[in-house]
Amino acid sequence: MKNQLDANPFSCCNTIKALEAFQFVLLQVIDQPLVGITSKVHLQNLTQQLQARFSGYIACLACEPGPTGPTGPTELTAYVTNYNNNTVSIVNLGTNSITGSISGFNGPTGLDITPDGLVAYVPNYFSNDISIVDLGTNSFTGSISGFDGPNAIAIK
Repeated sequence: MKNQLDANPFSCCNTIKALEAFQFVLLQVIDQPLVGITSKVHLQNLTQQLQARFSGYIACLACEPGPTGPTGPTELTAYVTNYNNNTVSIVNLGTNSITGSISGFNGPTGLDITPDGLVAYVPNYFSNDISIVDLGTNSFTGSISGFDGPNAIAIK
């Protein structure tokens, strides 16, 4: 478990929720008095819940790994909109260096990335549209028009 938590980049399905659930049940077990049959049965029930939560946490850690490149796991990447020069910079967060850029925007003011990390949606303030960018190829795949000075986006 320690190796998974120390992995770079860290990738796990709902790890925070699993830890919170684990902590909740553990605190209930610790706070229970050990008096009488009823309390022992209740403690056994809480222990079974703890085991189920722990099993869920282990299953979480066993989820599929994140994307990999030809030399192993892909480094964490940031995408930064550059409003003045109409580009998006690609930043390797492992080395804290700009590794490339994507051009062709028109006043990019923010962006969001799909949960799978494959597509970015970038608002273009001056052209009143949203550019759709394939992050595997760093190329435009389409746009969504009809906005009035879009300057932020959120994907849910």
